[in-house]
Amino acid sequence: MLSSEQFHYIIDIVNSNEQLIEHDYKGKENQVLVSKELTDKIIDFTKDIKEEAEDLKDTVKMIMRRVFNLCETDLVLFKNGSIFIKLFAEDIKKILHEKVTTPVAKRYNGVDEKELIAFHEDFFANEEHQDFFLSIAQEFIEKYFNGQRISNDEYEKNVFGYILNITFEHLVAMYDNSDGFFTGFAGYIFRIHFNEVFEYIADIMLEKVSLGSEFMVKFLDYYSAGIIVSEGNKYQVPIIKTDSGLRWTVVSMLSIAKIYSKTITSIKNLNERKIDDEDDIYELYIDDLSPLEYHTNFLHLKREIENDITNTTKNIEKYSDALVLEKNVEKAKTLKIEIMDLKDEFLSLTEEQEELLAREIDRNILKEYVDLQKDLDSIKRQLQRANRIITQNEESYFSLRDSLVKALISKKKQLKE
Repeated sequence: MLSSEQFHYIIDIVNSNEQLIEHDYKGKENQVLVSKELTDKIIDFTKDIKEEAEDLKDTVKMIMRRVFNLCETDLVLFKNGSIFIKLFAEDIKKILHEKVTTPVAKRYNGVDEKELIAFHEDFFANEEHQDFFLSIAQEFIEKYFNGQRISNDEYEKNVFGYILNITFEHLVAMYDNSDGFFTGFAGYIFRIHFNEVFEYIADIMLEKVSLGSEFMVKFLDYYSAGIIVSEGNKYQVPIIKTDSGLRWTVVSMLSIAKIYSKTITSIKNLNERKIDDEDDIYELYIDDLSPLEYHTNFLHLKREIENDITNTTKNIEKYSDALVLEKNVEKAKTLKIEIMDLKDEFLSLTEEQEELLAREIDRNILKEYVDLQKDLDSIKRQLQRANRIITQNEESYFSLRDSLVKALISKKKQLKE
C-alpha cells in the first residue's frame, strides 16, 4: 500500500500536470483521459515503490481511483498508453453494483446502450480489434470441440452462454478490467457481431471436416438426422439447407470445404512466404537499389572510368611525343604543364577506380537476389492461381457456410404427437 506521503506526492504530480488531463473527453462530461505523458510519470513513480511488476497496472488504477475519488463501479482502464476514466451516474452505479432483477435492467448488465455504443466507437471499432471475434471462435472450438468434446444437446443449451463468457474473459484480458461495465459490453458486442462470430465458428468447423476430424463429422452429421427421439419425445433437428431448400450433408459439404479450406491455407502459406522473400530481398538492397540495379550502375561507372583512363593515357602519350619534337621553349613549357595535369587526372581516375572496385557487389549476394526474385515471381503466380480457385468456389462455399450458421444458431423443436 502507498504511504500517505507517497500518495500526496502523486497528487502533486497530477495537479502540476493538469494540462495533460482531458476532461469531457470526446465531448462527454462523464469521460476523462489522462495522457500518455502523465500516465508514464505516474507509472515511473509507482515502479520505484512496487516490487511486483505484474500488478503494477492494478496499483496505478487503484491510485487513479483515489486521486479522482472514483466509485467502485466507475471504469478505469489503460488504452494505448493512456488512462481512460468513465464515470457512471448514480442510478447506473446502483444497477451495476446490485443484483440485476428486472428484464430491462438485465440487458447489458444495466449499462445504458448509448454508453456501450460510444465505448465501442471510441475504443473498439478499429483495426486493432479486427481479429477479436476470430480469436473468440478459435477459443470456443479449442475448448469445447478439441477439449471437452461437447455434445449436440449441450451445445444447443449453452452455446450462447459459453461464447459470451469467452468474450467477457477476452475483454478483461484486453482492458485489464473486470468491472460490471464489461459484463454489459460483452453482451453488447456479442449481439452486434453475432453473425460474424458464428461465421468464424462455421469456417473452423468446415476446415476441420476437410481435414478429416471424426468428431466434427459426427457433430455436424447430427444436422442430417431430420427427426430424433430423446427421452421419449420426438424432435425436429435443425437442417443445414439453403434458402432454396437444398440440403447439405457432411458428404456434400466435404468436397466444397476441402477445396476452399485447402486453397485458403495455401494462400496463407504463400503470403507468408511472399513476405519472407520480400523482407530478405529488401535486406539485400544497397543505397535503396536492388543488387541488380546496383550492379548495373556499378558496371556503367566502371566502363566510364576505364574509358576516361584510356583517353587520359592516350593524351599523355600524345603530349609526351609532341614534347620530344617541340623546339619552342614556351610551347614545350606549356606541354609539360598539360602533361602534369593529365598525370594528376590519371592518378585521380585510378584512385576513383580503386574505390569503385572496392564497392563491387559480392557475386553470391547477386545470385541470392536473383534466386529470391525467381521464387517471389513463382509465389505470385501461385497466388494468382489460388485466388482464381477461391473466386470460382466462393459462391458455393458461402452458401454452405450461411446454411451451417443458420443451423448452428437454431435448436431442435419438439414435435407434437
